[in-house]
Amino acid sequence: MRGQPRKTVKRKGSMLMNALRRIVSIFAIAMIATVNSSALGRADEKAYSQMKAAMRIFAPMVGTWNAVWRFYDKDGVTDLPGTETISYTLDGAYLERHEDHLRKDSQPHYALVIFTTFNPVANRFEQTYFYRSWPHSVTEFGVFDKQLREFRTETVVPREDGIHDEHVRTVLKIVSHDRMIYTHYSRYSNEPRERRNLVIMLTRIN
Repeated sequence: MRGQPRKTVKRKGSMLMNALRRIVSIFAIAMIATVNSSALGRADEKAYSQMKAAMRIFAPMVGTWNAVWRFYDKDGVTDLPGTETISYTLDGAYLERHEDHLRKDSQPHYALVIFTTFNPVANRFEQTYFYRSWPHSVTEFGVFDKQLREFRTETVVPREDGIHDEHVRTVLKIVSHDRMIYTHYSRYSNEPRERRNLVIMLTRIN
């Protein structure tokens, strides 16, 4: 034959068009992914910049501190010695606090780690506690009062005692370069009013 049958030519032409469509689709998807990745990168960088800028307000807290944990409970007031180490982590986007204190019995010391950051979407600080002897974490939400130099947080811990929700409020007061005071208030859902159950008095070591 001097030429191909028309059906064969049409079939090859259709195959070529389908191949071209696939190539165009793949190219378009790649372009969209590149644009989205670039946009997400810019958004992530903007969020990081906002987080880091907001977290600078905690710079006076960085250092190593002696701590006296004063517990207020039904048996009276108990003072226990401890330490706290505070530093920035993740390139300044988070504040990392390591706390511990001795116990009044022979049990191992009590310890926890706290991570604080700024959420630019919610426009608030968020603070999460991780405990040595408790498998759960607690996240508080807060604001920093620049005039009073107080970091105030609050949250609700669902069924903290297995039955009742616990409403928690804290105030961390930066008294001076060398002194801070942390106060913890608590109220269970079956209680009429909150109570002060812990004060931590911090004195700078370095």
